[in-house]
Amino acid sequence: MQMKTGKDLARPAVNAMPVKSYANAKAPAILMQELGLDELVIMNNNENPLGSSPMAIQALRDAAEEINRYPDSKNTEICAKLAEKYNVQPENILCANGADYLIAAMARAFLNPGEKMIIGLPAYAYYETQAQLMGAEVVKIPVNERYTFDLPAMLSAIDEQTKMLVIINPHNPTGVTISKEELADFMAKVPDSCLVVVDEAYIDFADPAVFPDVCEYIRQERNVLALRTFSKFMGMAGLRFGYIVAPQHIIAVLRKVVEAYSVNRLTQVACLAALNDEEFAAASRAAAEEAKSYLRGELMAMGCEVPESQGNFLFVDVGMDADELYEKLLRKGFLVFPCAAWGYPHHIRLSFAMPEQNRRFIATLKEVLGR
Repeated sequence: MQMKTGKDLARPAVNAMPVKSYANAKAPAILMQELGLDELVIMNNNENPLGSSPMAIQALRDAAEEINRYPDSKNTEICAKLAEKYNVQPENILCANGADYLIAAMARAFLNPGEKMIIGLPAYAYYETQAQLMGAEVVKIPVNERYTFDLPAMLSAIDEQTKMLVIINPHNPTGVTISKEELADFMAKVPDSCLVVVDEAYIDFADPAVFPDVCEYIRQERNVLALRTFSKFMGMAGLRFGYIVAPQHIIAVLRKVVEAYSVNRLTQVACLAALNDEEFAAASRAAAEEAKSYLRGELMAMGCEVPESQGNFLFVDVGMDADELYEKLLRKGFLVFPCAAWGYPHHIRLSFAMPEQNRRFIATLKEVLGR
């Protein structure tokens, strides 16, 4: 009898899933070694160039001797602090080991085979793979001419099989936001049979004067949830911490599919300390604004199209093959994100680095582009 392979044993939904793009990505240290680089400026992952909160780092050191103890399974202190910040109840918060974990939990909790999830395109691919894993159909609506999600078109796509609708705001990779008025109009029309997921990974970089308050709808007990992370603004991508803000009836369902100790002890103490570090938060916001103003001005002066961003990155039309530019910049010590896989062969997504690195990047890009 012929031996069955893993593919033979896997569920059909798993075999139909594409290989994760991150699986083939090389670590910066490996790239530096292969290319003989002394430095590689990482501008492709939307990370915080300032690092992490000093208070969080000290909390990690102080807690290192207690890793023999289990963490608080309810994340009590963090939930209380986040609830205070967003004017909701602690029961409206669910924490877990990164936003990816929570995206998978949402799919497991709410999507059945044959149901539909609507999402804009381009979007974070993990939403699609997790929906497909549950046997759901993914309906993709291209972004509009402003490079943000086309809410009227997404509304028109809703039918009886639609269970979930995903909005990413600010949008990644463009950084463009949906306004308060646009979201209000959308929420007035979306049926309660559809769970609205608002991915707000970059909310802390956005201007609160123009950015919508999703918690307003959560306080109204609407079928809406906000997904947020400490990976970007808080500079804690290596610790993996994400959380959901949602009505209690949504949180109660999600708790059934989330493991008991979904946030490790060290991450808990570091995140709690980071929430109390107002000085680091102010510095992160100021650094992002300074970098955004400098880089966007220089890039536009070079003739690049760069929409206004509310994130810690820019979406840049470089006027040439983005994959080719990626290779040229990599060999000169700069790592950017080419957007060809998202349908933009002439665009890169550019994260902010430290001021001196940003200046060197602009000089290098001028050299490569001949501008």
